[in-house]
Amino acid sequence: MPPRGLALVTVPQTNEAFASWVDRRARVNRCPSTEVADLMGLRLRGVYADARPPVLGVRCDEAVRQTVYAATGVPGGTVDRMHLPVFEGGSLSVAALSAGEAHWPSARREWVEVYGSRACPCCLLASGGVWQLWWKLSCAAVRPEHQVTLRMRGCGTGPR
Repeated sequence: MPPRGLALVTVPQTNEAFASWVDRRARVNRCPSTEVADLMGLRLRGVYADARPPVLGVRCDEAVRQTVYAATGVPGGTVDRMHLPVFEGGSLSVAALSAGEAHWPSARREWVEVYGSRACPCCLLASGGVWQLWWKLSCAAVRPEHQVTLRMRGCGTGPR
């Protein structure tokens, strides 16, 4: 299916994670995130309707940039800034993350939470649910501005 726009638009926020933006678009349009991704032309559905590819929001290629732009008008540079390569360099290597490898634990990926992230409840409340990309970094533990420890989502539930 070619990419299609949705009636209600959400603008990506500064430092927002890609999956957060897709989820916010879904919430505003009152439909599942997977449906929004399908309408955007991302083809993320697998065997299970609510399943997400393990590298959603981790890496972005030219096809994703073009598809997102066609469906939303969001430029490729903005889409790139919602993915983990913004942290590339030094000991951080996003190149080790690929769709084939993301299913298995690896010492090369210890620096990132591929399947979820921690969050600052104060930031989530103030931003209307915008998840910051840096929360996916394993070293992200404290939000100094709010003097709180970053937490996994919910009480006893898995990460986002």
